[in-house]
Amino acid sequence: MLETVAPLGHQLTGSNHLAENRRLLTEEDAPGKFFALFEPGSVPEIYVDGSSGVLFGPSTTRMRFHRIVDAQAVPGRTDAKEEREVKLYVVMPTVQFVEFLLNTLGSVVQRQDVLLAIAQDNEKRLSEFLKRAAPHESDQQ
Repeated sequence: MLETVAPLGHQLTGSNHLAENRRLLTEEDAPGKFFALFEPGSVPEIYVDGSSGVLFGPSTTRMRFHRIVDAQAVPGRTDAKEEREVKLYVVMPTVQFVEFLLNTLGSVVQRQDVLLAIAQDNEKRLSEFLKRAAPHESDQQ
């Protein structure tokens, strides 16, 4: 049986790591990747509109994510001024953050054709919905 070890300076609380109501998501057995990933019964899911800051440190990286809560027109500008609200901070070891970035970018590059096709399809569908919602006068005659 594997023993769960907390990172330096952290303690495991209770017996959540042994909870019965978790499910196995994936397992890896490769050099540098030897783990079992479990999901407990309840994991918070937080929607964010974007990232508004990253602070790199030698041991950890802190990322700040926000939601857009309002947007106001500004005279003389074509874009609106967004009001953003911090919704989440994520702190992780810097080495794992860099690995996360490389893995994410690699996945995006690998799937770029699919992503671009989906984006084009979504743009086309949105355009069709908008035409149906507010048809042009010439279309009504």
